[in-house]
Amino acid sequence: MDSTDKPRRGGGSRPPEVVERLQRSRDRLRDRRAAQRDRERLVGAAVKEFIVAWQAIIRIEQSCDSEIADLQQQILDAKARAQTAIAEHHQQQAAAAAAIRAHGHSDEETAELLEITVKQTRQLIAAVDAESTRPARTRDKLNRTSQGSSETNTEAQPEASSTGNEPPVARLADDGSDQTR
Repeated sequence: MDSTDKPRRGGGSRPPEVVERLQRSRDRLRDRRAAQRDRERLVGAAVKEFIVAWQAIIRIEQSCDSEIADLQQQILDAKARAQTAIAEHHQQQAAAAAAIRAHGHSDEETAELLEITVKQTRQLIAAVDAESTRPARTRDKLNRTSQGSSETNTEAQPEASSTGNEPPVARLADDGSDQTR
């Protein structure tokens, strides 16, 4: 029995319409509270789901960043290895051009034989000349690092440069004509 069904002291009982109306009002209030609790439970579950997904996103981003950093390092390492190998091959090309030049060919003839421009030929020969004028300690260090990867560098060097009797090298004078120095 509800408290509403009890007769009131001193005032008598309420009409059934009022009792029913009060009961409907209490039922609506109870239903609203239950719906509010359900909404709060659903919102709490959604917040929890959101936070779990957020944490998963952070872990994935960190993993991705780490993988990208590893790949970028691999790219840098590959580029460094390629540059080192290319530099060794450029040294070989320069030594070959200098050897051709040392055997009496002009810069133009050397360029024609190698199918490169005269400017490129002169740059290659100048690189060999610059190498021969470096201090011995620097050359020894460079030779030790490049010997492990290529033994042909020393074979391609012209013999004249090791004796100090270097052949004359054609250079462009200020007026554009070739001069032997």
